[in-house]
Amino acid sequence: MSLCQRVMLSVLGGCALFVSACDVPAPATARPEPTAPAEHGKPAAVASAIEKTHTATATAPEKAPVDKTTPHSAVTKAVAKSDSLLTTSVTVDRSTVRAGDTFTVRVDVQIDSGWHIYAIDRPTGPSIPTSINFELPKTFAWDGDWTGSEPALDDAHPDEPSFIYTGSASFSRRLRVAQGAAPGAVTLRGNLHYQACDKFSCRAPTREPLKTEITIVP
Repeated sequence: MSLCQRVMLSVLGGCALFVSACDVPAPATARPEPTAPAEHGKPAAVASAIEKTHTATATAPEKAPVDKTTPHSAVTKAVAKSDSLLTTSVTVDRSTVRAGDTFTVRVDVQIDSGWHIYAIDRPTGPSIPTSINFELPKTFAWDGDWTGSEPALDDAHPDEPSFIYTGSASFSRRLRVAQGAAPGAVTLRGNLHYQACDKFSCRAPTREPLKTEITIVP
């Protein structure tokens, strides 16, 4: 006999109450309340510090995004403007030569208006005369000196006469190819050394690069 039946026999007046209590299924076990966060269990001083940290983080102003774009001035390449007062060109009178041949190298110069340079083979007073220099391969040799356009007399300083070129000038010199020179293209490199002046002042001596090519054929 169940406990409920025994209680019903002994206490008739309360049986219905106990029977009802016994027959009703037991309520499901309630889930325990979730454990409070760890910081709630910490001392008051620590909790207060944590709360202040959270508050400061929440209220701190958002940092402006960092612009990682490189400034335009940093990426723009600087272009060097040439202040040369001369325009030069170099030519040869023949496109091909053979070993033992002689050919002529010509240098043409255009001079800016109002400026002049000094003669290559005449007196130039205290100023720097014009000169032309080439680095020749071993299979080439000069045949004679440089000759140039007829310069004009600069009478600005009668006590020190000098000869100058204005507007344009041309210079030429002959080159000989050595016997036994190997066939192929040869690059001739050099420079024009000059000093440019006007009526009021002179520039520092300057070198203008020169380059031309000649081909040696069998």
